[in-house]
Amino acid sequence: MDLLPDAAASQERLGLLILRRPTELDKRNRLAFDEMDFNVLSRRDWTRFHESRAQHVRVHLPDGYFTDGPEVHIKDMDVVFVHAPDRRIAMHPMRRAQDEWTALTGVMRGTFSEQFPTAKVTVTEATIFEAAGVNRKTADAYERLLTAMFLTEALPSWTSKRLQRLSARPKRYVVDPALAAALVRVDELGVLRDGDLLGRLLDTFVASQLRAELPVARSRPRLYHVREEHGRHEIDLLAELGGGHVIALEVKATASPGRDDARHLLWLRDRLQDRFAAGIVLHTGPRPFDLDDRIRALPICALWG
Repeated sequence: MDLLPDAAASQERLGLLILRRPTELDKRNRLAFDEMDFNVLSRRDWTRFHESRAQHVRVHLPDGYFTDGPEVHIKDMDVVFVHAPDRRIAMHPMRRAQDEWTALTGVMRGTFSEQFPTAKVTVTEATIFEAAGVNRKTADAYERLLTAMFLTEALPSWTSKRLQRLSARPKRYVVDPALAAALVRVDELGVLRDGDLLGRLLDTFVASQLRAELPVARSRPRLYHVREEHGRHEIDLLAELGGGHVIALEVKATASPGRDDARHLLWLRDRLQDRFAAGIVLHTGPRPFDLDDRIRALPICALWG
């Protein structure tokens, strides 16, 4: 005999269980779930992912984000394991079967022990609080506290009627780049040896400098980030001026950026046309120069010029 939760009773929160004998199909489905979650997913054996994923599978997450196809889902799962390499499915506490369908819930555990992936990858809210082992209410309370203490900031996403499929997720920053470096336990030499980390900390540094300047600017611009769904196009920072005009900025950990470093700025310029006031690639080199029409490379030190 097997214990299965009754759906109606669960909705009424009565906590009742009914006894029901599982069918052979239900048993096979449960074994497949166990194998996929406990061995394939928890061990990141993506070569076996096709065993339970159709080519046209759509995966939904609690915050409304979804992916189509196993390749995108695998890419997202790889990101999840970067910051929590011990992430795993710990148990299947609830199972439900009806006719040929079997559904279950899984408990995922993991420890934030590594750096997050690059700023070009977003992590869902559900991913963060599930890996931390807290519920959404607790996670929201922590975020409000960190924001009130000026330790973190959620930069809103920018939207426009001229652009489709823009992500609505905020981009989260640790306000102080020195604090961010301390949290991942690296010194200046460690940052310089890791180009990816250097790029993320430069982005954090530029955002912190602009955050202090914007309130005293005459036009009172508002700061956003831009990301198209699935990350095809992404722009680090965007300042919206009066009249709907924008200045877009990319931050690059290079002393000699090229036109390819401005490709997302070129995309935005061509879409917005006259609303695009300027695009700027901020870099670590000493000199300014033009990259294209209304797109210019500037040293980061130009922020104080």
